[in-house]
Amino acid sequence: MLTEVEPQNQKTLADFLVTAKRLGIRIVDIADLAPKGDKLHYRRSDGKLVPIHRIYNRAIVDKVIGKRIQLPFDCTELFDVEWAGHPNWYFHISKFSLPFFDNPAVPPAVFLSDWLAGKGRDLLRAGNVFRARGVAYENSLLKPLYSFAGQGIEFSLALVDLESIPIESRGDYLLQQRVSFDPVIVTPHGMTQAEIRILNVSLDGGELQPVLPLF
Repeated sequence: MLTEVEPQNQKTLADFLVTAKRLGIRIVDIADLAPKGDKLHYRRSDGKLVPIHRIYNRAIVDKVIGKRIQLPFDCTELFDVEWAGHPNWYFHISKFSLPFFDNPAVPPAVFLSDWLAGKGRDLLRAGNVFRARGVAYENSLLKPLYSFAGQGIEFSLALVDLESIPIESRGDYLLQQRVSFDPVIVTPHGMTQAEIRILNVSLDGGELQPVLPLF
């Protein structure tokens, strides 16, 4: 079972269709799942409820909240189902964690609130240059913490633009070094690039194991 918020309207629908065909699974709107006892179910075209054993989840709770979707079940409740990516995972492994990494493989990032207060990661060593008031930070991105699929990202903003963000909201943004990608994929509209992220986890201090890809 693959679940997403309004999957038929997502720009990643093509990915869903290929995944469903290759794995032989169904695509279901997460709002259409039905709880019954300790199981989650989907409803067939004939109206019969079918229990779900494993969910490949693409839905993000913040999208559910933003669209004011009332789910028929509580994501925090324990159901007898295996989540391949629980809706709550995103908040623990995504943009919020970036300022805490100090690794050449991770683009340097800092919370906007810290940056404007003179604290946080020194991005100058990463090639971000600020020359004078009103001149943009070069090679930089401003990212909302709670947005997805590239929504809300601004490029090379000036200091005056950053300072225009309300003080109480600055902690919800990251200032990050921009990463350059080499276009390697031929499309009908020209060359484009691809990004592959892999979540690795270490159990009890053991070797890192890849558990979740994101394309």
